[in-house]
Amino acid sequence: MKNNQYCPIVVSDDYQNVNADGTAETEVSQISVGFTRHEQTKGNVLSVRIQSETEIEIPLHQLIDLTILFCQTKLYFQDAYRFPNYYDPEKMQIARIGLQGDAMTVAIDKSNSMLDHDIKDFADQLSKEDERISERLFVLSRILKEAGYDSKN
Repeated sequence: MKNNQYCPIVVSDDYQNVNADGTAETEVSQISVGFTRHEQTKGNVLSVRIQSETEIEIPLHQLIDLTILFCQTKLYFQDAYRFPNYYDPEKMQIARIGLQGDAMTVAIDKSNSMLDHDIKDFADQLSKEDERISERLFVLSRILKEAGYDSKN
């Protein structure tokens, strides 16, 4: 049995105010950044927590990896309309992104048996959510630049 303890350090207690759009079945009430103390290994892992009816904790680097995956996905879908089914069946791999230890492969999921239908639904939803997503990406970009993560410098 795991006996891990999450220790929040920075929280957004009013997250439901910016998260709410009326479409989610369960609203996330709080998000936080902290660490998970692993009692068995006596180690700590930087983590984030997404709190709603249940709590989900993931390592911070995985959150950033998800953000990278999403950003690469959004970039891909800017031009995906050029393909009849939003993807090229001859080139399912979108990108290989070098990260510590290896590279993360970003690809269209060819194991999805409903891909031709689902990818169009995804593209439609991505388009509908563009204003909300873009606002957050602009904020993220500004914060990253302020923190010195600007490749132009």
